[in-house]
Amino acid sequence: MAAVDGYFLGEPDDLGHQTHLFLDDSSIEDRWDAERVQNEPVKHPRNPVVLADLPWEVSVNAPSVLYDDDAGLFRMWYSLPSNAAWTRESTGLARKPREYGPYVMSYAESEDGVTWHKPLFDRFPFAEWNRTNIVYTGVGGGKGRVAGFVVKPSPESLARHGRFMCSYKDDRFDRRFQQEELNDYLAAGHTCLAFSDDGVAWRPYEGNPLCPCLDTMQDLHWDERLGLYVLASARPFARAATEDLYRELGGAIRGGQSLSLTRGAVGSGGTLAGIGRAGSVENVRTRIAVTLSPDLKTWHPPREVLIPDAADDAEQMFFDHMTMNRCGDQYVGFLSVAARDGDRNGRLELTSSPDGIRWHRPRDRKPLLTPGENGEWDGGHVWSIKNAVPYGEWLYLYYAGSSRPWRYRYPDNTRAIGLARIRRDRFVGYYGGVEGGHLISRETRVTGPQLLVNCSAQHRAFSREWHGSLHTELVERTGRAIDGYTYADCDPNLMDDTAVPLTWRGKNVSALMGRSVYIRFFMRNMFVFGFRFGPADRSSNS
Repeated sequence: MAAVDGYFLGEPDDLGHQTHLFLDDSSIEDRWDAERVQNEPVKHPRNPVVLADLPWEVSVNAPSVLYDDDAGLFRMWYSLPSNAAWTRESTGLARKPREYGPYVMSYAESEDGVTWHKPLFDRFPFAEWNRTNIVYTGVGGGKGRVAGFVVKPSPESLARHGRFMCSYKDDRFDRRFQQEELNDYLAAGHTCLAFSDDGVAWRPYEGNPLCPCLDTMQDLHWDERLGLYVLASARPFARAATEDLYRELGGAIRGGQSLSLTRGAVGSGGTLAGIGRAGSVENVRTRIAVTLSPDLKTWHPPREVLIPDAADDAEQMFFDHMTMNRCGDQYVGFLSVAARDGDRNGRLELTSSPDGIRWHRPRDRKPLLTPGENGEWDGGHVWSIKNAVPYGEWLYLYYAGSSRPWRYRYPDNTRAIGLARIRRDRFVGYYGGVEGGHLISRETRVTGPQLLVNCSAQHRAFSREWHGSLHTELVERTGRAIDGYTYADCDPNLMDDTAVPLTWRGKNVSALMGRSVYIRFFMRNMFVFGFRFGPADRSSNS
């Protein structure tokens, strides 16, 4: 029998000092006259921040970025599609033989996240260039691939292998997986890991390959609450139609033909004719799935967590991939949605999850990031945010952009890397207008003497009466406000900050430590994005 979420058995959330964000309606208990508002990151005016400007580069793509506190540097690993095999020379473009597998991983670094430098190393030469910024090429003597990679700090359970962990797809292993596990779908590769101490010298994990995979992003997380590794990927093996059926039926429909199926996939001898556009059939490939493992050896079957719906089918959009980032006690996902025909713009959407397994996609489908105007460097397509990089009061989001939609190739399409940023933890907020709105958190245990709220007042120019304000009270399960912590006791604030300390007649919440409460906000011209419990502020008393 499946385990029941303890919250539904009466257990309050226990955040410790983690942040809880109000990402979707599942992350709150209730609201009234409060509107969910999704913010859009602001693109940097100096975009693109990384271009294909080295002789062996014709396209830079799919950045994975971390800020290294120890070195005081931003580190970027980006994809270089060496299968294009073009190089830039003074006489123009010249075709070169393939040096490595179809994809390699290159490296750049920056002090400010905007101006990037590409150091050269004696690791992977390319044609006549002995020193390059290529840092990893997969297995098999450089003939493998490093496709769909995501770099992040190694979890504690794997830290002995190196500071940085890269999960990626390679395809140079002997077949080790039973075909009956793959639903008649030929495995296109294997999920693998590599580790590094400095971000430059990478070592393949001795346990490779982990599990079979297809051509998509491979994003591995350790979730200590579940005690499991969570692997997020797209195009899972189990689906309504197999790969063979996808190819046969899609080709028949594109040619305006009917197709008799004798393989028994839909029905022995059945005939399918006029069943719709080819894209509808091709969309059987595009799901987001998670696969769980306790030890990177035993893997449970992939389970789908997001699938295109009727609106996606009508628009002929598909899911290329989704990456996930831990934000406090939750996850945010960056879902890449693209047009199946490849002639229209793609976009990035925000998704959210409490545990990496149950995922929520906003009903309004507001893009998190949209392409630029026609003719701009990212006017055709935006995709592939892998890491939300905390830096001061901001989150830096690095993304791939192209001048034309994704199916167009070089030299008709140029690809580069851009930067967008958003105020820290402000992807989504709930807003109360002029008349005010109410928002109530999930029941939570008080785990710190200070309640810190991420909020923003909407200021009005002509009257202080219309300035934003936030009043907060702490509520028992019965719905009664706790004495001394009511709206009337709350010291109002007009602040715009990511960690506003709340007080009630000057006191913090230390007297309620360990107690279970709901946090009820009354917002007037005010946004509230989330909260956390922290250590005591010296300026407040208990």
